[in-house]
Amino acid sequence: MQLVWRFGNHSVTWEMALYNDVMDILLTILAATIVLGFLVFIHEGGHFLAARAFGVRVSEFMIGLPGPHVGVQRGETKFGVTAIPLGGYARVCGMEPGEMSPYLEAAMASVYARGTAVMEDVALDCGCTDDEAYEALEELVEWGTVLGPKKTDEYNVYRVPARKPTALQMKRAHRRGFKGAQFAEERVSEHDLDAAVPVQVTGSAAKTSEMAATGTVDGKLHVNVSSCRVLEEGVPAPLDDPHEAFLAEYRQQYRSLPAWKRMAILLAGPGVNLLFAMLAFVIIYSVLGFDYQNTETGEISHIVVSPLRAIEAGFMYIAMVVQAVMGLFNPQTAAETVSNSTSVVGIAVMSKSAFEAGLTSVLSFTAMLSVSLGVMNLLPIPPLDGGRFVIEVYQRIRRKVVGVRAMNYLSFAGMALFMLFFIIMMNQDIQRFIFGNWG
Repeated sequence: MQLVWRFGNHSVTWEMALYNDVMDILLTILAATIVLGFLVFIHEGGHFLAARAFGVRVSEFMIGLPGPHVGVQRGETKFGVTAIPLGGYARVCGMEPGEMSPYLEAAMASVYARGTAVMEDVALDCGCTDDEAYEALEELVEWGTVLGPKKTDEYNVYRVPARKPTALQMKRAHRRGFKGAQFAEERVSEHDLDAAVPVQVTGSAAKTSEMAATGTVDGKLHVNVSSCRVLEEGVPAPLDDPHEAFLAEYRQQYRSLPAWKRMAILLAGPGVNLLFAMLAFVIIYSVLGFDYQNTETGEISHIVVSPLRAIEAGFMYIAMVVQAVMGLFNPQTAAETVSNSTSVVGIAVMSKSAFEAGLTSVLSFTAMLSVSLGVMNLLPIPPLDGGRFVIEVYQRIRRKVVGVRAMNYLSFAGMALFMLFFIIMMNQDIQRFIFGNWG
């Protein structure tokens, strides 16, 4: 038996209807993935470029939620896509909260001397407890200095990472006359050891101060022994000068930067989103143009405005979004603001509609969504960029580091708040776009 629906002179089988429904859903998901993936890419790209500009290591650049992934290794960064390509992240090294472990230098020397090491071995080498060794090792993993345990390990094994010198490092090395790119010159700038989080390292404090101020030790040019050293994963690579090698690693961490550079990295993501939106508005209004219908005569005119007018329109739209977002914190307008907002379901449906309408519609919708993403990330709520920015300002003013427990509480509260908004908006979108209830 076959069910057939007749529409005039045409008939549609249930198989065709099911096929059309499935394709519609897949195209909706594809459209949302393209739009959101692009916006997340430029957002995280802003963080990535700012971090690299300041010499900070970025160990991963992924499109999608954390989890299984495929990708390629380029330098010290792995670029890839995860199994769920919604969202994304750039893993900027050294952003872990709280004070630094006092055993980092010794733990690094232990792992590099052994090639592979378990927590108990490192604790024995450092003369500390297993818990203290574990904390130091996990922090070094966050730094990208050592590789963390793999799922296939019977025990938690930490390894020396595989590392090849970059072209810039090799150029610096050859410029200083070091054959085979075994070493590279790395001067220590005056701000390296003047961060909000104090450097807790072993070794000569006098030499550390001299190197920070002049780039020399005992009157000799400071040379980074490890920056151009070729490393193989899990192969012992004893450090000639553990203190020097540790400082070289520290200088590539987010926490080693002065406060203004850390803030710049945090604001770079939202900044790129807003910058893209402004560029898109210029293209739409000053290059492609738009159609305007005279309400009195009904005549349609194609209008192209100057870039200055387009930028002005962009700033006006950004101001409107900021005002709408601020309505979330006003008890009198919060309910209305949430009801006028949409979740990923609504974004997916609108993305598909934008693609069906043409290039101008896609560019306009992506620009408006980019503004929303940029403004929302500036909210002073951890773990958003704006929340981290406020914490940096607090630490700078109070000259006190926010502890791990406090950061976890703040992040949990922020996530709970956004999950509440997400559930409410998801329910709204299901009622609107699936059941057609716009009441």
